[in-house]
Amino acid sequence: MTRKPKFISGYYSWLIEIAAFVLYLVVIVHTSRVQLFGTGADEKLHITIYFAGIVAWFLVMTIIEVLSRKGVDIAKIYLTLYLVIGAMYMVAVPLHGVPDEAAHLYRVYGITEGDLIAPVSDDGGGGSLLPDNIGAGNYGTETTLYGMREVFFTEADTHEIFFTYTNTAHFSPLNYLPQSIGMLISKLFTDMLFVQAYAGRLFSFACVGVIMFLAIKRATFGREIIAVIGLFPQFLQEAISLSGDAFCIAVCIAFVANIVYLLNPGMGIMKAGDYARIYLLLVFLASCKMIYVVLALLLFLIPPKVFGARHVYIINIILAGALLIFLVFGWLFICGRYFGYEYRIGVDVAAQGRYITDSPFAFLSALFMTYVTNFSYLWTGMISAHLGIYTVEPPIALAWIGTAALVLAAISRFEGTDTTEKLKESFGSYISFVKGLVFVLMFLFSLFMIGLAEYLEWTPVGADVIEGIQGRYFLPMILLPFLTVRVLAGGSAMMLKLKRSLVLRIITFVSLASWVTELSYYII
Repeated sequence: MTRKPKFISGYYSWLIEIAAFVLYLVVIVHTSRVQLFGTGADEKLHITIYFAGIVAWFLVMTIIEVLSRKGVDIAKIYLTLYLVIGAMYMVAVPLHGVPDEAAHLYRVYGITEGDLIAPVSDDGGGGSLLPDNIGAGNYGTETTLYGMREVFFTEADTHEIFFTYTNTAHFSPLNYLPQSIGMLISKLFTDMLFVQAYAGRLFSFACVGVIMFLAIKRATFGREIIAVIGLFPQFLQEAISLSGDAFCIAVCIAFVANIVYLLNPGMGIMKAGDYARIYLLLVFLASCKMIYVVLALLLFLIPPKVFGARHVYIINIILAGALLIFLVFGWLFICGRYFGYEYRIGVDVAAQGRYITDSPFAFLSALFMTYVTNFSYLWTGMISAHLGIYTVEPPIALAWIGTAALVLAAISRFEGTDTTEKLKESFGSYISFVKGLVFVLMFLFSLFMIGLAEYLEWTPVGADVIEGIQGRYFLPMILLPFLTVRVLAGGSAMMLKLKRSLVLRIITFVSLASWVTELSYYII
């Protein structure tokens, strides 16, 4: 007797599979033609891209089906999909094909040359002495895979000049640890700039994948939510680049996952490994973008009994606070050397700060209007819109399909989970509504901090709308409100019962279609 899928019985499941594939074909044909229009691409190139997209579809869908049927843990399924699809993005998106990757490259290269703290230029910006041809292949919005091929074997020039990269100079070298390690190792064997840059990319990609894998393993509930976020095209694009954003996102998600684990009433008293994870993540949390340090407040949700005694709890809260204050304010003191640099013409950080102090309600109004009027732009940009250097536009519907996958991951109880997973998921029911509300408030506070940072650094004084905010800035925090949704759904009889593979198929549909769009844009 033929085995029928559980989430939809009979032949309807096959009709849905066929319909999804047909829709995928329509999307990749349409988007690739749009991206290649006017480039002189011949019909052979079109067909090659379609063929690559179809092969990728069947490869990924087969992986999902085989691993799901074998009952493989969601963390392992995620890591497999991340590596396979991420490798496709690595091939499709050239160096300098991600926002500010040139500045990230300069920062990473400077770190490998010993500039853990970037020297100050004559105009007050941070920078380093770098090979004068380090920008080879960077043609801005005209960067292509073909153009990269022409300069791929370029060796670092012995002549060096000072490159200013103030927008990345203020980031801690720990934010670029994986990229720096990869580039340092490659520099032992070659002088080719692109090989060094891609070594940094590969190390960062691998490190981010491992952190996300461990976060899913550690989480006691909401594991599918993390997997969906980790397969967003926007996340994958950052993960394969030299940017420190994906590392920052992964650290934030791992920290939340560990907090959720420690809220589990069945775990007993914290062990040495638990302390090591929390303090290591706190170090990196404070060393990534400072606006996300707010996540450290989640430590107060951990019951004192988990520490074994109230005095141990108090001691650790004080130690954690002291560590964060030392790292955050210590680095701010170091970065003070760059505060006189004008990031953008017409922007005055000091004057903007005085304006906020004098007119706080005007700032709050600008903050509110920014999120209300730009909600669609920011939300879709967090998932799959505005890719590349904000130049690659997959169909906007893909972002809303990705949203559907995120919602389903939050409100569904998944079939085929093993005993350990069911036990872990049951611990989630002990997270109270109040703690879920704290997650939401933490997310809202992060919206405030992101808006404040961009208002100070990127917006003209007194502007009615905040400039510079991008959807990808919310990826480190979006897990929080959806964990709350899962808390609420867990106590509801309306919770859906689905096969996990369905949610994975939906989000990989979005990832693959977006990948074809980027490949089509950058190939010529």
